[in-house]
Amino acid sequence: ANSALVDAAVLAMELACDRTIASSLEAYEARRRPAVTQVQSDARRLARLAAATSGPGRVGRDLALRLAGCLPAHRQARRLYQEDPAQLRDRCAALVATAPRPWSR
Repeated sequence: ANSALVDAAVLAMELACDRTIASSLEAYEARRRPAVTQVQSDARRLARLAAATSGPGRVGRDLALRLAGCLPAHRQARRLYQEDPAQLRDRCAALVATAPRPWSR
């Protein structure tokens, strides 16, 4: 769900730039691809850990998850958020504030 919300915000920001739709979409893809690739990689890694059935595999999984939980909260959050949430909020608010309002006539 977070990725979808970030995708929507970034797409809106890129489309609001003064350039062609094609170049806005290219910029969107270039901006989002690294984060999406990382999310996919993390998901595959977690799926492999979850599937561990052997004794040593389960012990390794449990240890890895315990150690991951010891990371500072800001490092965990940065990876999950993919982009700075405050910056996304501010830039999207600015887009909304400047958007034409056809219903207000």
